Amino acid sequence: MQTYPLRPWRGLDMQFSKAELDVFVASTYMVAGDGTSTLFWEDRWMDGQSIKEIAPGVYALIPKRRRRQRTVQQALVERGWISDIVGVPTALALWQYVQLRSGLRDAQLSRSRTG
Repeated sequence: MQTYPLRPWRGLDMQFSKAELDVFVASTYMVAGDGTSTLFWEDRWMDGQSIKEIAPGVYALIPKRRRRQRTVQQALVERGWISDIVGVPTALALWQYVQLRSGLRDAQLSRSRTG
């Protein structure tokens, strides 16, 4: 889920069924903006889809902790997302990697607003 430092929902006991979460995921997507608060591997920021949906073979090679830390901004700087890949890829994962790299080639983020 999108990173949000204030997290007003923190501490709330919210329980959702898998079906409820599936409906939420299917009906939402992220606008990456400057990429600092959008998770590269987890959020649905790339054409309304998550990397898990676009390239599940590649996603499977990413350690769980890294999936929840890498922002879009961090991932796109000098293709930092590539260094997250660990393990031996399958043929399908290699094909998905090539497709993902091609799709990310022209990805652009908006500039952050300061001051």
